[in-house]
Amino acid sequence: MITTSTAEALLEQARGLHRSSRAMLRASAPDRTGAAAEAVLGVVAEAGESRPGALACRLGTSPSVLSRQLAELEDAGLLDRRADPADGRAHLVRVSTEGAALLAETAAARAERLRRALDGWTEDEARSALESLARLRRDLEASGPGRVLPAPDDHRLPPATGGRRRPAVQHHDPTTAATGPRAARAEQEVGA
Repeated sequence: MITTSTAEALLEQARGLHRSSRAMLRASAPDRTGAAAEAVLGVVAEAGESRPGALACRLGTSPSVLSRQLAELEDAGLLDRRADPADGRAHLVRVSTEGAALLAETAAARAERLRRALDGWTEDEARSALESLARLRRDLEASGPGRVLPAPDDHRLPPATGGRRRPAVQHHDPTTAATGPRAARAEQEVGA
């Protein structure tokens, strides 16, 4: 078992890593969307075709705020919307071909920016850090309070041959998760 001082130091480094990562992500945000809209687009891509209520629950935001963001993304050609065949009163949204291309382009730009920032690292050092971060994340998610989405299988290391895989990103934050009737409705919509 680790000491309290080591745990405190790990938390401080994790907070610093979070701040640095967010700054890098903001700096790489596409011109066509803001960082918040891009985060919504990423969640829609992860969720697949979904009802807005389910997405609001997943993002921990109000349906009215999300509705405005979805409308902006749709107007920009980054989302497609269609009537829900199971309920004509509702609709489903999904990332458009153009939106998927934008997400891929942004991910590639961010990966390149990180690669340049870690220019002094060896491949073995980077893989070791990746293994440690993946283990830390799994253990935190396994012991964390509240309902936490399971870590994706994409925490595995990419092939050493230089093959590229974009890991899925979980945007779920249990401290902002929706609760009450809205959460129950959204969970029913996604079949949770």
